[in-house]
This record gives sequence, C-alpha cells and structure tokens, in this order.
Amino acid sequence: MHKPVRRQKRKHFPKLNTMVRAASTIQRGIRTGHSSYVEMHTANSLVVHNIKLRINSMKPSIDKETYDELISILPAMLSGYELTLNPNGTVKNLDIDHLLSLDSDITLLLVSLEFALKHHMNRTTIDEKMSFLKELVDERRRLLSDLRV
Repeated sequence: MHKPVRRQKRKHFPKLNTMVRAASTIQRGIRTGHSSYVEMHTANSLVVHNIKLRINSMKPSIDKETYDELISILPAMLSGYELTLNPNGTVKNLDIDHLLSLDSDITLLLVSLEFALKHHMNRTTIDEKMSFLKELVDERRRLLSDLRV
C-alpha cells in the first residue's frame, strides 16, 4: 500500500512579519495622523527586541564592562512610541519623527560599534562611539521626559 505524501510546512517568520506590520502601522499613523496605543506599543517592543539582539550579538567580542554599559541603555528604550499619541489617538508627528530619528541613530551606532569591535579597532575609537551612544540615549531620555509632561 502506498504511503500518503506529507505536506511540508511552510517556513514562517513571525518576527519579520511583525516588523513589517509595525513599520507599516507607523507609516500609516504618520500619514493619517491616527494610531492606537497597542500599535505603538508593538512598535516599541520591536525596537527593544532588535536593540537587544544587536547588543547580544556583540557579547562574544567585548569585555564585561562594555557589555554592562550597553545593556544599561535598554531601560531607556522600554517605552516611547506610545507617548507620541494624544489621548484621542492622534499622532504627534514631530515627536514621533524625532524618536524615530534617535532610534535609527542609536541602531546605526550599534552597528558601527559592532564593526569596530569585531575588527579590533583601537580603544579610543570604541570609547568615542560609546560616549556618543550615551549622548544619544540621554537625548532620548530627555525627549521621553518631555513627552510624559
């Protein structure tokens, strides 16, 4: 008797699908001027997840002190996008643009830092990148404190 052919499962990329959806939601929110707390919270959790992945990918090539400094930026990233909404659901476009700009700068700096660490660049370059990263995170904290008021 012949065996039935089993169908292969399609590969799913849930995080990728979620990222595409969140980016689309933010774009729609900026374009239309309306969004929801849940959508912005999802976008924020993806930003935190991606930054955490980027930091953990550097862990083998850095010392414990630098890793602890990098992990210390995560609490500043835990909220933000949901604060760019007014109570009636309208998006504060200037604030979300500034927040998106800061987060992209932080991510690009982490990529640059990872490259510098993996290619064993001199310590002064790495220290400059770390200090610039701290400045960006402090600017993000100031923006969020202004949004909370």
